[in-house]
Amino acid sequence: MATGIVVGLGGPIAAGKSAVANYLRDSYDFTVLSYSRFLARRLEQRGAPVNRYSLQAMGLELGSSLGYDGLTRLLMENTDAGKHYAVDGVRHKTALEYLRKRYKQRFVFIFREVDRKTRWQLCCERRQEQRPPTLEEFCAIEASSVEAMAEALKDAADLVLPYFPQVACLHARVDGFLLAHFVLKPRSQSRADGSTVGGRT
Repeated sequence: MATGIVVGLGGPIAAGKSAVANYLRDSYDFTVLSYSRFLARRLEQRGAPVNRYSLQAMGLELGSSLGYDGLTRLLMENTDAGKHYAVDGVRHKTALEYLRKRYKQRFVFIFREVDRKTRWQLCCERRQEQRPPTLEEFCAIEASSVEAMAEALKDAADLVLPYFPQVACLHARVDGFLLAHFVLKPRSQSRADGSTVGGRT
């Protein structure tokens, strides 16, 4: 019987999608499936550099050849219907439609909405690149068609999460949402009240 929950995470670059994915992993035992990591492995197999530009180009290439639903199908290969998954980096309407159709009531989509300047500052703090991008460079990355597709998914979200300076506030919003939709509680609360992670005793 399929009991696992799938949470899709979308939003513009550096909006904090991975922060939510990592929280789901650490507090709810979700397995994180990342489009970026999937694409990075493809680039590494080719011996190509891995950066935001090459990831965007690879995403467009595979999206064109496989369709974004096909790309998502590959990402979700070998998943267990009894486990929970966070799909980090949903960026296209057909990918979202595929996830909704496949997982039905077991799927929800969370969109991170954070203003550009805050996202640029967060990107610089993370220093994923050798040199943090200037604001102009950040805007150029954001101007790509991939990012435009990601922004268009906001209206399809089950939950829109803004930026929270205090991470505890972000976690509280996620906790409340999962509790309301799935009676799902963090591990610490589940142990305290004697229920399982899925909220069943």
